[in-house]
Amino acid sequence: NRVGISIDSVSLPDSEENSLYARYGNFNNSRLAIDSELVRNIDIVRGSDSLNFGSGSLGGHVNYHTLEAYDLIEENKHFGGLFRSGYSSKNREWTNTVGLAYANEVIDTIFVYSQRYGHEMKSAGGNTHVQSEGYYDTPRDIARRAEIGAARITPDPSTHKNHSYLAKLGWNIIPGHRLGLSVSGQNNSNYIDEKSYSLTTYWREA
Repeated sequence: NRVGISIDSVSLPDSEENSLYARYGNFNNSRLAIDSELVRNIDIVRGSDSLNFGSGSLGGHVNYHTLEAYDLIEENKHFGGLFRSGYSSKNREWTNTVGLAYANEVIDTIFVYSQRYGHEMKSAGGNTHVQSEGYYDTPRDIARRAEIGAARITPDPSTHKNHSYLAKLGWNIIPGHRLGLSVSGQNNSNYIDEKSYSLTTYWREA
C-alpha cells in the first residue's frame, strides 16, 4: 500500500491479504481500520511526508484522531456521556454507541463502545423484477442474471457484526508534562453466502 494509516499518530501495519486477482476473492481484505464512531477528526496528507509520518507514506497519509474525554464533557463539568443510534437503509445496518468520560485537573478518562449489525449492500444497478408488460426485463432475464456464479447480478447475501471499543487514561503530572494510556480494539465477523463464487456455493466466515 502506498498510503500510510495511523491512529493517534501510531502507524498501522501496511500488510494486507491481497486476493484482488483471485476470481471473486476480494472478501479477504485484512488491512487494519478503525470504527468511525470512535473518531473525532481525520488528518489527510497528500503526497509523501516521511518527515512527519516516517516511511511507508509514498502516496499520502491518513491519521485518525480518536475521541478524548473533553469531547464528551461540557464546560465546567467533570462527568460526561454519549449515546447515539443510527440506521443505514443501504445495507440495513444498525449502529449503537455508548460512552462515558470523567476529568478533573489531574486525570481524565474515557471509555467508548460501538456495535454494528447489518447485511450486504443494496444493488444500485439493473432491475430484478418485471415492472410492466413489454418491459425488457422478462422472467427469463431475471432467472439468467440471478443464477449462481460469475453472471450473478445481485449482491451475495451477508451478515456482519462489528464490536469496537476505545479506552483512554490521562495523567497531568505537572504543568507541561502529561502521561497517557490508550487502548482500542475491534472484533468483527462477516458471514457471506458466496453465490457468485465460480465453483460452488457455501457459507464462509470472513
